[in-house]
Amino acid sequence: MRPYFDEIVAFHRKRAIADMENRNFEELFELAKEKAKPEKSFQFNKALKFEKGTHTLNDGVRNPDIKIIAEIKRQSPSKGDFGVTNKAGEAKNSSELAELAKDFEMAGASAISVLTDEEFFKGSLNDLKAVEGDTTLPILRKDFTMSGLDIVDAFNAGASAVLLIVAALDYPEIINLAQIASRLGLDSIIEAHNKNEVRKTLALRDTLPIGEFCVVVNQRDLKTFEEYPDRALELAIQIHNDVISIAASCINSGKAVREIADAGYNAVLVGEHLMKADDPPAALKSLLS
Repeated sequence: MRPYFDEIVAFHRKRAIADMENRNFEELFELAKEKAKPEKSFQFNKALKFEKGTHTLNDGVRNPDIKIIAEIKRQSPSKGDFGVTNKAGEAKNSSELAELAKDFEMAGASAISVLTDEEFFKGSLNDLKAVEGDTTLPILRKDFTMSGLDIVDAFNAGASAVLLIVAALDYPEIINLAQIASRLGLDSIIEAHNKNEVRKTLALRDTLPIGEFCVVVNQRDLKTFEEYPDRALELAIQIHNDVISIAASCINSGKAVREIADAGYNAVLVGEHLMKADDPPAALKSLLS
């Protein structure tokens, strides 16, 4: 398997360096901060909360109201184009993707994730901007966040949260980026894949400046793109009740959603299964049934 992850991270690091050289981060950050509204701050994690009590996830604390984060993505490096087309057989434009986000909201989604990477996933910030204008749900900018400018861009496009990937960043970078996000009222969603990454993530929770700590367990190994459909269940024992938790990837049935709910996760993030479906909103409803 081609080492997509290393290639993607190298590309985004190189772009972030050039971006920081060509744009004034401090000036753009201050302009963004002036626009931040307290009533719109930290909305992503709030949309996922439920009362867990005092248990670890696998202690039988069933989530009675599992949330679905519906992800809008056009393709992936490992799976190719998802065939996200309109009735004319043409690739859906940003406005048409925004209509899909609205349909997801009507079908029961609690939040939206928009993949904005252009080079490898064919997404864009224009997709996010269009979605933000057509839905009332909080939005995660799903991308390889490398710099403060990435976060400012996410804020200006209407995102409520940004993704920070443990495998792509070191501790100081995660803390610095989370601080920048927090000052703009954005939640930081920390992505981990294995036991070691979850342990590293949880070690950050007393350091990160976010009111509600959130970890997403990705059941796809980003470095090999291998899938582990039981990974979220296996790692639930590590995640305590004060942590908002999301399971992502390999979720394609109501049974899988119920098992993740039974483990106590707050939400599932579903992209490929929905985007490949003939009727994506109906596919989302079936996951909740």
